[in-house]
Amino acid sequence: MKKEDWRKIFYQSLTGFVSLALAILLFFAIREIGQIRSSFQWLLGVLKPVIYGAVMAYLLKTPCNFLEKRIEALLPEKKKTCQRVNRSACDCFNIFCYLSAA
Repeated sequence: MKKEDWRKIFYQSLTGFVSLALAILLFFAIREIGQIRSSFQWLLGVLKPVIYGAVMAYLLKTPCNFLEKRIEALLPEKKKTCQRVNRSACDCFNIFCYLSAA
C-alpha cells in the first residue's frame, strides 16, 4: 500500500476511536449528571467573588481612566503628586460606586 492509503486508514481509525471514547464519556456524564451538577455549583460558588470582582473592575476602568486624564491635565508638572492624587481619587470613586450599588 501507498503511504497516502496508510495515512487515510490511520485517520479513519483515529476518528472511530475518538468517537467511541466520546460516546462512552457522554454515557457516564449522563449517568452521573447529579454529581456533575453539584460539582459545578460548588465551583461556581467558589469563583463567584472572583467573577464579581472582574466585572466590577471592568466596569469601573473607564470612569477611573477619565478621572486620571482630568487630574493629569490639572497637574501636568507635578508627576509624583499627580500619581498620588489619581490613586486617591480613583479609590474614592470606586468605594463610592461600590457602596452605592450595595
